Amino acid sequence: MRSGTILAAALATMSVALLPTLPPLACVIAPLPVLAALRWRFPRPLLSVVLALALGLAWGVGYGHWRTATLLPASAEGLDWQVRGRITGLPEHALLRGQSVWRFELAVQRIDGWPGPHPPRRLRLAWYGGEPLQTGEVWQFTLRLKRPRGTRNPGLFDYGSWLVAEGFDATGYVRRADSNHRLQAATRWPVDALREHLSQRLARQLGERPGVAALQALLVGDRRGMARTQWDLLARTGTIHLLVISGLHIGLLAGAVLWLGQRGAGAGLPRRARWLVPLLALAAAWAYAGLAGFGVPVRRAALMFSVLVAALAWRRQSGVWRPLCWALLLVVIADPLAVIGRGSWLSFLAVALILWVVSGRSAQRGMFVRVQLALMLGLMPWLAWFGAAQGLVALPANLLAVPLVSLLVVPSLALGLAVPGLWELAALAMEGLQAYLVWLDGLGLPARTAPAPGLLAMALAVAASFWWLAPRGVAGRWVALPAVALLLLPAGAQRVAPGLSLTQLDVGQGTAVLVTVGGHALLYDAGPASAGGFDAGAAIVVPYLQRQGVHRLDVLVLSHADQDHAGGADAVLAALAPRRRVLGEPVGELQGQPCLAGTGWRWGEAYFEWLYPATAGLAGNAASCVLAIRYAGRRLLLTGDIGRAEETALLQSDWGNIRADVIAVPHHGSRYSSSLPLVARTGAQLALVSAGYRNAFGHPHPDIVARWERYGARVLNSAEQGGIHIQISPDGLLSWHAARERRRYWD
Repeated sequence: MRSGTILAAALATMSVALLPTLPPLACVIAPLPVLAALRWRFPRPLLSVVLALALGLAWGVGYGHWRTATLLPASAEGLDWQVRGRITGLPEHALLRGQSVWRFELAVQRIDGWPGPHPPRRLRLAWYGGEPLQTGEVWQFTLRLKRPRGTRNPGLFDYGSWLVAEGFDATGYVRRADSNHRLQAATRWPVDALREHLSQRLARQLGERPGVAALQALLVGDRRGMARTQWDLLARTGTIHLLVISGLHIGLLAGAVLWLGQRGAGAGLPRRARWLVPLLALAAAWAYAGLAGFGVPVRRAALMFSVLVAALAWRRQSGVWRPLCWALLLVVIADPLAVIGRGSWLSFLAVALILWVVSGRSAQRGMFVRVQLALMLGLMPWLAWFGAAQGLVALPANLLAVPLVSLLVVPSLALGLAVPGLWELAALAMEGLQAYLVWLDGLGLPARTAPAPGLLAMALAVAASFWWLAPRGVAGRWVALPAVALLLLPAGAQRVAPGLSLTQLDVGQGTAVLVTVGGHALLYDAGPASAGGFDAGAAIVVPYLQRQGVHRLDVLVLSHADQDHAGGADAVLAALAPRRRVLGEPVGELQGQPCLAGTGWRWGEAYFEWLYPATAGLAGNAASCVLAIRYAGRRLLLTGDIGRAEETALLQSDWGNIRADVIAVPHHGSRYSSSLPLVARTGAQLALVSAGYRNAFGHPHPDIVARWERYGARVLNSAEQGGIHIQISPDGLLSWHAARERRRYWD
């Protein structure tokens, strides 16, 4: 089969993941017999490609219908279900505010009273105040479930889609009930039990050494012991990928087995038995994938490596690209949703870069260094595109970290299963690496690159990277290097776009609003931080602002001290160093200016004015800062969590002109806010609600939504629309778009 035909089938299968809705399966399958007959009667390359496209499309649509059939339906949300299932993976335990919390995965065996033919198969759960759990146990739980869902903002990690791609059909938590009890001890699921055993054995052998948690992550994919400070260090130095069992680790381990086997074969293994060498390499790859828990990315990497090794073993004279096309096809057949994961794209791009570098070159000294440089510079445009690019600190960090982890730590961990003492060597190497990264981090080298490139810049950077990595005979290769190296430079000032933009980020049950105009940036609230450890400031607000080119804030406003508004402030303060801080009330020990009504400032043609409160010293929701923004004849109003009493005071004040084209609905749409006088006098076209999906408070209240709509406003809820971006042009034209406008068929 030609490479083009293989690639056509793969691309058609992946394209289904981009559809907002799935076509009927019968409509996709119906043309297949006709196309197959035409291809048999007229064996033309074009017909082969068309048939491959049709087959790939049919497979992707069929998979989509099967996948969505098991997702929790909306009608089952918010109800209690009696569920029997087996615990899989490695349960995680934590203490939150003194309460024990277990997070775990459950393979469903039975759901009592399930109305449909396809109950959810795999759940991701939390148990607050729960009993100790062990992988392989069978339990009966009373569960409250919801569909796979997460925040969605442009260019950021989409947790809901990740859940679907990873095979989870619902998330939820264990309810307090007498029916929660263990039905069967851990007697099965040997892979996860082995992972748990090896992780504990490693911890016992190495004790309290600082690198143990990292070694557990590399050996069996157990990242439960990694502290937040360790993850932050890896993120700042661009080495976080090394603590994830990936195609790099699997390929190098299995490649080492293949190399040793070939050397052994050359030393006397009978020719008839040499086919065992690639089998041993494949066994090593899949064994390591099993230790990692057979996650979706690991399975993809192992499958890709299997295809490439098979092609090498058969010694087919088809070049290096056809096996890569076959690998892509088999991966998307096994997982048609691979297209939505950045990791799968980066894996294939990395393999393509390696093949591009080594093809046509004989083995030579320095090839390993050449490959490492190729991966770092060749992947740099794609990392920038995906919003994960790192700056100058990543280059020296990876030059040492990649060979040390891949060639010393991982092999020592694997061989240490049988050879005593090698785990000590791995621990020493990891401790040395961590010390080096701490030293490197302290040098103050730029850790972030410029914002994500545009389409033209991206195309030029990709072309330049492949040109620079071309064989030596290609003329002018070094001319292309500066185009790639520009992505290493630290970001300067943020992008200055014409007009004023307002973005209400999707941070769950909380608030974070970014306003930019004329090169200035204001952040109104920093998102929530929960007792469960989720910090929207670190996970959403800071990455989004940096991706937009905002690396320092002019003004940070914390409307009041509630956690859903100020919880992410520490992360924002550390990363974006605001020049000015404005507080509705004290937030811990943080100091700042008050937001007193009647005061304001101007940025070019934009005027910012505080409308409430009139006096300092208020507390709670009553202290919320109300900010009015005027630009190009338009008005925008940010209201925090004011209630009806504060709304009445605002309307009766000297600053009671609350007319607005766009308003952030007070208190997330609570029934105790958005009074009729405020709604009527606002006259808003757009009413923005920042709320979490199926939040416990019932925000926004249906009566409040109806009230805003009755007075002519279109209500946009971040729980439904995701992040909402509003743009006002210099001539006053108002436009908007939402992150969830681009739907996926599983939404």
